[in-house]
Amino acid sequence: MYKKTKLATVFVLFLSFIIFLSGCETSSTGTATQRLNAQIAGIGTIRDIDSEEILTGNQYTMYSERYLRDDRVRLRAEGAANQNFLFWADNNIGNIYNARQDIRMDSNKNIMAVFGGEEVFLSGYIHESAQNKNVIGFWKALRDYPEIEIYVRDTRYLTERYRYFYDDINESDPDEHIILRNEADHDSEFIAALFRIEKPEEELEYSKLLFIYADITVFQTVVLDEDEYHRFDTAQDEYTDEYGNVDDREGFISYVRETIYQNRNKDIIIGSTAWPYDGSSN
Repeated sequence: MYKKTKLATVFVLFLSFIIFLSGCETSSTGTATQRLNAQIAGIGTIRDIDSEEILTGNQYTMYSERYLRDDRVRLRAEGAANQNFLFWADNNIGNIYNARQDIRMDSNKNIMAVFGGEEVFLSGYIHESAQNKNVIGFWKALRDYPEIEIYVRDTRYLTERYRYFYDDINESDPDEHIILRNEADHDSEFIAALFRIEKPEEELEYSKLLFIYADITVFQTVVLDEDEYHRFDTAQDEYTDEYGNVDDREGFISYVRETIYQNRNKDIIIGSTAWPYDGSSN
């Protein structure tokens, strides 16, 4: 009986050793992997420092590749065409302003390098919405058309599922947007805006009303359906002149912020303002 027990113990130990070795082999042969998804916004590239390979240089194309678990990938973001690297749109990165990043592939990673030039007076990353915390994205307040850019992607999907968009508003149609902004003073930059969006496209058909507020600390946008379009008409009637310019600044800002607060449990996008923003370029 003792001999049988001893043989059984040896067999179990041997089997455990084989399982251990097979686990090590699985890891070393690449079956235990994590995916790196990389995007850019603006004009620039993300480059692998070690191989010098450009991973992505097109803001409409996502780079996606699998790496061995716990591999380290060294990346560098580089601006081009008078656009500088601004930040990484990912609050999980320790220093979002460092263009060089050492990424440990201990889990799937989604990164986005954001670039911009003198046209940007406020910008930042988006870290959640009321409906989904698995998002990555950015926002920019611009000195000229199209005034505002918002991009949010659901990171649970490998393919690009845009919840929102780079907005191409109709520059010549004041009935589509109301904008109040302050680009200077270094510590009082802000933008308050309403955008009425209608986009009949192949895979993206919607009519939305966006209330947007951003300053040097925070970004908030609430997205309302077209049955709330009367709010846009109210803003036009009460806070703008005959040319569509805001003539009641305090009233308009209060209206935008109050509407966002009242609808905070709906589809609200929340972000932060990136520092150091270029408040001195005016």
